[in-house]
Amino acid sequence: MRWNELTADETATTTPLTYVLTLGITTVLIAGLIAGASGAIEDQQRTSVERQLTVVGERLANEITGVDRLVYTSSKSTITLKTTHPTRVVGSRYSIEMKNGGPPCQQNQCIVLNSTSPAVTVTVSYTTDATVEERVVRGGPVSVNYNTSTRNITIEER
Repeated sequence: MRWNELTADETATTTPLTYVLTLGITTVLIAGLIAGASGAIEDQQRTSVERQLTVVGERLANEITGVDRLVYTSSKSTITLKTTHPTRVVGSRYSIEMKNGGPPCQQNQCIVLNSTSPAVTVTVSYTTDATVEERVVRGGPVSVNYNTSTRNITIEER
């Protein structure tokens, strides 16, 4: 057989070429699906963290206002409410910041909850007659303390 006859013969190239093209197209499609799914998962995680932080913030705001109302019916000099909140939301640690006005508060008092991963911030407003001491604590079990001599509410980690 001559060299020209060997190079001109294309009958055996169809199967390997089809195989290589099929692998290439499949790889591109799978990579696209993985990239698209990871973005959707991150969005879902962010939404879940935001919802759970909102629930924690609203519970804590209700507990603070409950202690503030309890003061008027109690004769004790101090009131302590021990609360249990999750230490993590969707696997992420978070912090609780008590604020008395200023951004991002829309009213005079608010709770700002921040998660680390993903970075999500939630603000929950509330109103009390007592002054709530500004501070930042880790998310998790906290105690809400009221001292009648100072008329201050403090939040402390437990």
